Amino acid sequence: MKKLLLLIPFVALIIGCGGGGEADYYPLAAGNEWNFSLTVNVTTPDTTLTFTGTQVQTITEETTLDDNTPVFEQMTIMTTNIDTLTTMVDTSIVYEEKTADYIFEYESKADTVPDTALALPLEEGKTWNVNSETKIVVIGQEDVTVPAGSYTDCWKAAVITGSDTGYAYVAPDIGFVKMDMIETNADTTNEIHIELEDVNLQ
Repeated sequence: MKKLLLLIPFVALIIGCGGGGEADYYPLAAGNEWNFSLTVNVTTPDTTLTFTGTQVQTITEETTLDDNTPVFEQMTIMTTNIDTLTTMVDTSIVYEEKTADYIFEYESKADTVPDTALALPLEEGKTWNVNSETKIVVIGQEDVTVPAGSYTDCWKAAVITGSDTGYAYVAPDIGFVKMDMIETNADTTNEIHIELEDVNLQ
């Protein structure tokens, strides 16, 4: 499950939404914050367990990499309620570089080989490699309703890592609004569902 959970903050950058070329597929500005609800179903041959939690993504500041490339620092705090007495908290920081044609993601300020999180322009059938393990395929547009609101013409994309596939949706000038992923490992299946609860954009 941890492998799949660590993909979730990253997938927020993968795709955009809306038919026009002016939509901002992932608004990058210091102070922007997205709040999500999280549900994880873990199924084994003997039982199914359900965990709930939250994910908060915040653009904390504009900064530079060690080679002086301008980037935005993004912090993600994922809180998963394992049971009534146990809570798992995972905090991660990545750095986003936005260009006219791409959004690149760096794991640290010293990183010189980023993942390709987004390739523009978006269109049905477009495919690119995020890195050596993950591929993105843009499927088409759909309307999406989540607690934060209803969004039309969202781009839907498949996120493919090995034999595991997830589906992510984002809204124009809002960003990531929904994701469904399934991870299989031996006799265990993990189903993860994320929805946008609230967004605060500067």
